[in-house]
Amino acid sequence: MLFATQFSGPRDPAPTSPPRAAGSIRRTATIDITRVGDLYGPARIDARGRDLTTPAHGQPIVAALEHLAGEVDGDRVLRSLSRVPAQPGQSDSTSSVHSPDQQQAITSMGLEALIGTSVAGGFRSSAAEALGDSLLPGSLRHLLIDDFVGAVLVSGVAPQHVETLEGGGPIMEMTKAFEDMMFAQMSDLCAGWASDATMLSEYRSHGSLPVALGPTAPTLERSDDPWSWHELADLAPHAVRRRRRIDLGPTNSAGLAEFDVHFRDSHADGEGIERAVHEYSAVGILEVATGIVIDVTTTAHVLPWQECPRAVHSASNVIGTPVAELRSLIRAEFRGVSTCTHLNDMLRSLADLAVLAEVLETSADLRTSGPANL
Repeated sequence: MLFATQFSGPRDPAPTSPPRAAGSIRRTATIDITRVGDLYGPARIDARGRDLTTPAHGQPIVAALEHLAGEVDGDRVLRSLSRVPAQPGQSDSTSSVHSPDQQQAITSMGLEALIGTSVAGGFRSSAAEALGDSLLPGSLRHLLIDDFVGAVLVSGVAPQHVETLEGGGPIMEMTKAFEDMMFAQMSDLCAGWASDATMLSEYRSHGSLPVALGPTAPTLERSDDPWSWHELADLAPHAVRRRRRIDLGPTNSAGLAEFDVHFRDSHADGEGIERAVHEYSAVGILEVATGIVIDVTTTAHVLPWQECPRAVHSASNVIGTPVAELRSLIRAEFRGVSTCTHLNDMLRSLADLAVLAEVLETSADLRTSGPANL
Protein backbone atom coordinates (compact mmCIF):
# COMPACT_ATOMS: atom_id res chain seq x y z
CA MET A 1 0.00 0.00 0.00
CA LEU A 2 1.63 3.23 -1.16
CA PHE A 3 -0.42 5.61 0.96
CA ALA A 4 -1.09 4.88 4.62
CA THR A 5 -4.88 5.27 4.51
CA GLN A 6 -5.28 2.55 7.15
CA PHE A 7 -4.15 5.15 9.71
CA SER A 8 -6.34 7.93 8.35
CA GLY A 9 -8.31 10.35 10.47
CA PRO A 10 -11.85 11.48 9.50
CA ARG A 11 -12.66 11.44 5.78
CA ASP A 12 -15.90 13.43 5.58
CA PRO A 13 -15.33 16.63 3.59
CA ALA A 14 -18.09 19.24 3.49
CA PRO A 15 -20.24 18.68 0.36
CA THR A 16 -20.77 22.40 -0.29
CA SER A 17 -21.13 25.77 1.46
CA PRO A 18 -24.26 26.78 3.39
CA PRO A 19 -26.69 29.33 1.93
CA ARG A 20 -25.97 32.99 2.69
CA ALA A 21 -28.28 34.45 5.33
CA ALA A 22 -30.06 37.78 4.92
CA GLY A 23 -28.32 40.45 6.98
CA SER A 24 -25.01 38.56 7.05
CA ILE A 25 -21.48 39.05 5.75
CA ARG A 26 -19.37 36.35 4.13
CA ARG A 27 -15.59 36.49 3.79
CA THR A 28 -14.02 33.96 1.44
CA ALA A 29 -10.28 33.61 0.88
CA THR A 30 -8.04 31.27 -1.10
CA ILE A 31 -4.31 30.87 -1.59
CA ASP A 32 -3.10 28.68 -4.45
CA ILE A 33 0.53 27.53 -4.46
CA THR A 34 1.58 26.25 -7.88
CA ARG A 35 5.06 24.91 -8.62
CA VAL A 36 7.00 26.46 -11.49
CA GLY A 37 9.08 23.83 -13.29
CA ASP A 38 10.15 21.04 -10.95
CA LEU A 39 8.36 20.28 -7.68
CA TYR A 40 11.26 21.49 -5.53
CA GLY A 41 11.84 24.86 -7.17
CA PRO A 42 10.00 28.17 -7.27
CA ALA A 43 6.25 28.39 -6.73
CA ARG A 44 3.64 30.95 -7.68
CA ILE A 45 1.33 32.42 -5.04
CA ASP A 46 -2.19 33.39 -6.10
CA ALA A 47 -4.07 34.86 -3.12
CA ARG A 48 -7.67 36.03 -3.50
CA GLY A 49 -10.49 37.05 -1.24
CA ARG A 50 -13.79 38.86 -1.00
CA ASP A 51 -16.11 40.29 1.65
CA LEU A 52 -19.75 40.06 0.57
CA THR A 53 -22.76 41.44 2.41
CA THR A 54 -26.24 40.03 1.88
CA PRO A 55 -29.05 42.57 2.40
CA ALA A 56 -32.54 41.44 3.28
CA HIS A 57 -33.61 42.61 -0.17
CA GLY A 58 -31.77 43.15 -3.43
CA GLN A 59 -28.42 42.00 -4.74
CA PRO A 60 -25.43 41.17 -2.52
CA ILE A 61 -22.81 43.90 -2.12
CA VAL A 62 -19.06 43.43 -2.47
CA ALA A 63 -17.59 45.24 0.55
CA ALA A 64 -13.97 44.28 -0.19
CA LEU A 65 -12.06 42.47 -2.89
CA GLU A 66 -8.39 41.46 -2.92
CA HIS A 67 -6.05 39.66 -5.30
CA LEU A 68 -2.31 39.30 -4.69
CA ALA A 69 0.20 37.52 -6.90
CA GLY A 70 3.77 36.58 -6.05
CA GLU A 71 6.49 33.96 -6.21
CA VAL A 72 8.73 32.18 -3.72
CA ASP A 73 11.96 30.44 -4.63
CA GLY A 74 12.94 26.90 -3.70
CA ASP A 75 14.10 28.12 -0.28
CA ARG A 76 10.70 29.76 0.40
CA VAL A 77 12.06 33.29 0.02
CA LEU A 78 9.57 35.76 -1.42
CA ARG A 79 10.90 36.98 -4.78
CA SER A 80 7.90 39.00 -6.00
CA LEU A 81 4.57 40.25 -4.66
CA SER A 82 2.08 42.67 -6.15
CA ARG A 83 -1.58 43.51 -6.15
CA VAL A 84 -3.61 42.43 -9.16
CA PRO A 85 -5.93 45.33 -10.09
CA ALA A 86 -9.65 44.69 -9.95
CA GLN A 87 -11.28 43.94 -13.27
CA PRO A 88 -14.00 46.21 -14.68
CA GLY A 89 -17.20 45.70 -12.74
CA GLN A 90 -15.44 44.45 -9.63
CA SER A 91 -15.29 46.38 -6.36
CA ASP A 92 -12.00 47.79 -5.09
CA SER A 93 -10.40 46.20 -2.01
CA THR A 94 -11.08 49.16 0.30
CA SER A 95 -13.98 48.68 2.66
CA SER A 96 -16.32 51.31 4.03
CA VAL A 97 -15.41 50.26 7.56
CA HIS A 98 -12.07 52.11 7.18
CA SER A 99 -11.47 55.87 7.22
CA PRO A 100 -10.29 57.67 4.03
CA ASP A 101 -6.74 57.81 5.39
CA GLN A 102 -6.81 54.07 6.12
CA GLN A 103 -8.26 53.34 2.71
CA GLN A 104 -5.40 55.25 1.08
CA ALA A 105 -2.89 53.30 3.18
CA ILE A 106 -4.42 50.03 2.02
CA THR A 107 -4.38 51.03 -1.64
CA SER A 108 -0.80 52.33 -1.67
CA MET A 109 0.73 49.73 0.66
CA GLY A 110 4.26 48.95 -0.44
CA LEU A 111 4.16 45.21 -0.87
CA GLU A 112 7.66 45.37 -2.30
CA ALA A 113 8.90 45.81 1.28
CA LEU A 114 8.37 42.06 1.74
CA ILE A 115 10.57 41.00 -1.18
CA GLY A 116 13.49 38.94 0.08
CA THR A 117 11.65 37.83 3.24
CA SER A 118 11.57 34.14 4.12
CA VAL A 119 8.01 32.80 4.10
CA ALA A 120 8.65 30.61 7.10
CA GLY A 121 9.06 31.15 10.83
CA GLY A 122 9.07 34.85 11.68
CA PHE A 123 7.39 35.94 8.43
CA ARG A 124 4.31 37.34 10.16
CA SER A 125 6.41 39.51 12.45
CA SER A 126 8.52 40.63 9.50
CA ALA A 127 5.38 41.54 7.53
CA ALA A 128 3.95 43.53 10.43
CA GLU A 129 7.21 45.42 10.85
CA ALA A 130 7.73 46.07 7.14
CA LEU A 131 4.18 47.14 6.34
CA GLY A 132 3.31 48.86 9.63
CA ASP A 133 -0.08 50.51 9.98
CA SER A 134 -0.90 49.81 6.34
CA LEU A 135 -1.47 46.13 7.17
CA LEU A 136 -4.70 46.58 9.08
CA PRO A 137 -5.56 43.70 11.46
CA GLY A 138 -8.82 42.11 10.46
CA SER A 139 -8.61 43.31 6.87
CA LEU A 140 -8.88 40.92 3.95
CA ARG A 141 -5.32 41.66 2.90
CA HIS A 142 -4.03 40.96 6.40
CA LEU A 143 -5.71 37.54 6.38
CA LEU A 144 -4.13 36.62 3.05
CA ILE A 145 -0.60 37.74 3.92
CA ASP A 146 -0.85 36.19 7.38
CA ASP A 147 -1.72 32.90 5.69
CA PHE A 148 1.26 32.77 3.33
CA VAL A 149 3.32 30.77 5.82
CA GLY A 150 0.79 27.99 6.29
CA ALA A 151 -0.11 27.74 2.61
CA VAL A 152 3.51 27.54 1.45
CA LEU A 153 4.34 24.97 4.12
CA VAL A 154 1.39 22.75 3.22
CA SER A 155 2.36 22.93 -0.47
CA GLY A 156 5.10 20.43 0.40
CA VAL A 157 2.42 17.75 0.10
CA ALA A 158 2.80 17.94 -3.70
CA PRO A 159 6.38 16.62 -3.97
CA GLN A 160 5.74 14.25 -1.08
CA HIS A 161 2.82 12.75 -3.01
CA VAL A 162 4.96 12.23 -6.12
CA GLU A 163 7.84 10.73 -4.13
CA THR A 164 5.44 8.21 -2.62
CA LEU A 165 4.34 7.11 -6.08
CA GLU A 166 7.91 6.95 -7.36
CA GLY A 167 9.39 5.28 -4.30
CA GLY A 168 11.74 8.04 -3.21
CA GLY A 169 13.12 11.50 -3.74
CA PRO A 170 14.87 14.45 -2.07
CA ILE A 171 12.38 14.83 0.80
CA MET A 172 12.67 11.19 1.82
CA GLU A 173 16.46 11.35 1.54
CA MET A 174 16.63 14.51 3.65
CA THR A 175 14.36 13.00 6.29
CA LYS A 176 16.70 10.03 6.67
CA ALA A 177 19.81 12.25 6.69
CA PHE A 178 18.40 14.47 9.45
CA GLU A 179 16.20 12.06 11.36
CA ASP A 180 17.67 13.08 14.72
CA MET A 181 16.75 16.69 14.00
CA MET A 182 13.26 15.63 12.91
CA PHE A 183 12.64 13.80 16.18
CA ALA A 184 14.03 16.70 18.20
CA GLN A 185 11.98 19.38 16.45
CA MET A 186 8.75 17.56 15.64
CA SER A 187 8.11 15.17 18.54
CA ASP A 188 5.00 16.27 20.47
CA LEU A 189 4.59 19.36 18.27
CA CYS A 190 0.89 18.57 17.88
CA ALA A 191 -1.52 15.64 18.10
CA GLY A 192 -0.41 14.16 14.77
CA TRP A 193 3.27 14.47 15.67
CA ALA A 194 2.91 13.01 19.18
CA SER A 195 5.91 10.83 19.95
CA ASP A 196 3.70 7.74 20.19
CA ALA A 197 1.40 8.62 17.26
CA THR A 198 1.29 7.10 13.77
CA MET A 199 3.92 9.15 11.97
CA LEU A 200 6.83 8.75 14.35
CA SER A 201 5.85 5.19 15.36
CA GLU A 202 5.79 4.14 11.71
CA TYR A 203 9.12 5.83 11.11
CA ARG A 204 10.70 3.90 13.97
CA SER A 205 9.29 0.66 12.55
CA HIS A 206 9.97 1.17 8.84
CA GLY A 207 12.51 3.97 8.50
CA SER A 208 10.22 6.30 6.55
CA LEU A 209 7.31 8.59 7.32
CA PRO A 210 3.89 7.36 6.21
CA VAL A 211 2.09 9.50 3.62
CA ALA A 212 -1.62 10.22 3.80
CA LEU A 213 -4.10 10.35 0.93
CA GLY A 214 -7.26 12.32 1.55
CA PRO A 215 -10.71 11.90 0.00
CA THR A 216 -11.79 13.68 -3.18
CA ALA A 217 -12.65 17.28 -2.35
CA PRO A 218 -16.21 18.31 -3.31
CA THR A 219 -16.58 21.79 -4.75
CA LEU A 220 -17.65 24.34 -2.16
CA GLU A 221 -19.27 26.68 -4.67
CA ARG A 222 -23.06 26.37 -4.67
CA SER A 223 -24.68 25.63 -8.01
CA ASP A 224 -27.74 27.67 -6.96
CA ASP A 225 -25.74 30.75 -5.88
CA PRO A 226 -23.15 32.35 -8.17
CA TRP A 227 -22.20 34.66 -5.27
CA SER A 228 -21.35 31.84 -2.87
CA TRP A 229 -17.59 32.24 -3.48
CA HIS A 230 -15.26 34.71 -5.13
CA GLU A 231 -13.90 33.91 -8.58
CA LEU A 232 -11.21 31.22 -8.50
CA ALA A 233 -8.72 30.00 -11.06
CA ASP A 234 -8.58 26.32 -11.98
CA LEU A 235 -6.31 24.33 -9.68
CA ALA A 236 -3.34 23.10 -11.69
CA PRO A 237 -1.84 19.60 -11.28
CA HIS A 238 0.46 19.42 -8.21
CA ALA A 239 -0.96 22.70 -6.86
CA VAL A 240 -2.20 23.17 -3.30
CA ARG A 241 -5.10 25.39 -2.28
CA ARG A 242 -5.96 26.82 1.13
CA ARG A 243 -9.61 27.90 1.40
CA ARG A 244 -11.39 29.86 4.10
CA ARG A 245 -15.00 30.91 4.57
CA ILE A 246 -16.23 33.09 7.43
CA ASP A 247 -19.97 33.79 7.77
CA LEU A 248 -21.18 36.24 10.41
CA GLY A 249 -24.57 37.61 11.29
CA PRO A 250 -27.11 38.89 11.41
CA THR A 251 -26.92 40.44 14.88
CA ASN A 252 -30.02 39.78 16.98
CA SER A 253 -31.80 42.01 19.48
CA ALA A 254 -29.59 40.69 22.29
CA GLY A 255 -26.44 41.83 20.48
CA LEU A 256 -25.36 38.31 19.55
CA ALA A 257 -24.36 37.03 16.11
CA GLU A 258 -23.81 33.48 14.94
CA PHE A 259 -20.63 32.68 13.05
CA ASP A 260 -19.87 29.72 10.80
CA VAL A 261 -16.29 29.22 9.58
CA HIS A 262 -14.75 26.62 7.31
CA PHE A 263 -11.13 25.77 6.51
CA ARG A 264 -9.75 23.37 3.92
CA ASP A 265 -6.31 22.54 2.51
CA SER A 266 -6.48 20.55 -0.71
CA HIS A 267 -4.03 19.14 -3.24
CA ALA A 268 -4.39 18.35 -6.95
CA ASP A 269 -2.44 15.28 -8.00
CA GLY A 270 -0.68 14.81 -11.33
CA GLU A 271 -3.99 14.01 -13.01
CA GLY A 272 -5.65 17.10 -11.57
CA ILE A 273 -7.80 15.22 -9.03
CA GLU A 274 -8.31 17.49 -6.02
CA ARG A 275 -8.21 15.83 -2.62
CA ALA A 276 -8.80 17.29 0.83
CA VAL A 277 -5.74 17.26 3.09
CA HIS A 278 -6.97 19.08 6.21
CA GLU A 279 -10.50 20.31 6.82
CA TYR A 280 -12.26 21.82 9.84
CA SER A 281 -15.38 23.84 10.50
CA ALA A 282 -16.69 25.68 13.54
CA VAL A 283 -19.93 27.34 14.53
CA GLY A 284 -20.38 29.66 17.47
CA ILE A 285 -21.72 32.87 18.91
CA LEU A 286 -20.06 36.27 19.05
CA GLU A 287 -21.05 38.95 21.56
CA VAL A 288 -20.80 41.84 19.13
CA ALA A 289 -20.35 44.75 21.56
CA THR A 290 -17.41 43.14 23.37
CA GLY A 291 -16.06 41.05 20.50
CA ILE A 292 -15.99 38.01 22.78
CA VAL A 293 -16.61 34.45 21.61
CA ILE A 294 -19.19 33.03 24.01
CA ASP A 295 -19.65 29.64 22.38
CA VAL A 296 -17.94 27.49 19.75
CA THR A 297 -18.33 23.95 18.44
CA THR A 298 -15.69 22.52 16.13
CA THR A 299 -15.90 19.63 13.67
CA ALA A 300 -12.98 17.77 12.11
CA HIS A 301 -13.95 16.77 8.55
CA VAL A 302 -10.69 15.52 7.04
CA LEU A 303 -7.39 14.88 8.82
CA PRO A 304 -4.44 12.71 7.78
CA TRP A 305 -3.96 10.64 10.94
CA GLN A 306 -6.17 8.92 13.47
CA GLU A 307 -4.64 10.87 16.36
CA CYS A 308 -5.33 14.31 14.86
CA PRO A 309 -8.98 14.65 16.00
CA ARG A 310 -7.86 14.62 19.63
CA ALA A 311 -7.11 18.32 19.17
CA VAL A 312 -10.73 19.35 18.51
CA HIS A 313 -11.43 19.96 22.20
CA SER A 314 -8.69 22.61 22.37
CA ALA A 315 -10.94 24.96 20.36
CA SER A 316 -13.04 25.58 23.48
CA ASN A 317 -10.11 27.55 24.90
CA VAL A 318 -11.08 30.52 22.70
CA ILE A 319 -14.37 30.94 24.60
CA GLY A 320 -14.35 34.10 26.70
CA THR A 321 -11.54 35.69 24.71
CA PRO A 322 -11.92 38.95 22.75
CA VAL A 323 -11.34 38.01 19.13
CA ALA A 324 -8.77 40.80 18.74
CA GLU A 325 -6.51 38.83 21.11
CA LEU A 326 -6.91 35.43 19.45
CA ARG A 327 -3.92 35.46 17.12
CA SER A 328 -1.49 36.23 19.94
CA LEU A 329 -3.24 33.81 22.32
CA ILE A 330 -3.08 30.94 19.84
CA ARG A 331 0.55 31.64 18.99
CA ALA A 332 1.55 31.69 22.66
CA GLU A 333 -0.59 28.96 24.21
CA PHE A 334 -1.99 26.55 21.62
CA ARG A 335 0.92 24.14 21.56
CA GLY A 336 1.66 20.48 22.16
CA VAL A 337 -0.17 17.21 21.63
CA SER A 338 -3.58 18.61 22.67
CA THR A 339 -3.56 20.90 19.64
CA CYS A 340 -3.38 20.75 15.84
CA THR A 341 -1.50 23.34 13.80
CA HIS A 342 -4.23 23.32 11.13
CA LEU A 343 -7.01 23.71 13.69
CA ASN A 344 -5.01 26.63 15.08
CA ASP A 345 -4.87 28.08 11.58
CA MET A 346 -8.66 27.96 11.35
CA LEU A 347 -9.15 29.46 14.81
CA ARG A 348 -6.80 32.35 13.97
CA SER A 349 -9.34 33.58 11.41
CA LEU A 350 -11.87 34.21 14.19
CA ALA A 351 -9.82 37.33 14.93
CA ASP A 352 -11.40 38.88 11.83
CA LEU A 353 -14.91 38.67 13.27
CA ALA A 354 -14.58 42.08 14.95
CA VAL A 355 -13.98 43.87 11.64
CA LEU A 356 -16.72 41.91 9.91
CA ALA A 357 -19.11 42.77 12.75
CA GLU A 358 -18.24 46.44 12.28
CA VAL A 359 -19.21 46.21 8.62
CA LEU A 360 -22.56 44.74 9.67
CA GLU A 361 -23.05 47.44 12.29
CA THR A 362 -22.37 50.29 9.88
CA SER A 363 -24.48 48.92 7.01
CA ALA A 364 -28.05 50.07 7.46
CA ASP A 365 -29.41 47.60 4.90
CA LEU A 366 -28.04 44.72 6.98
CA ARG A 367 -29.71 45.63 10.27
CA THR A 368 -32.17 42.78 10.26
CA SER A 369 -33.01 41.02 13.48
CA GLY A 370 -31.67 37.56 13.86
CA PRO A 371 -33.15 34.92 16.16
CA ALA A 372 -33.32 36.16 19.75
CA ASN A 373 -32.78 32.78 21.38
CA LEU A 374 -29.17 32.05 20.43
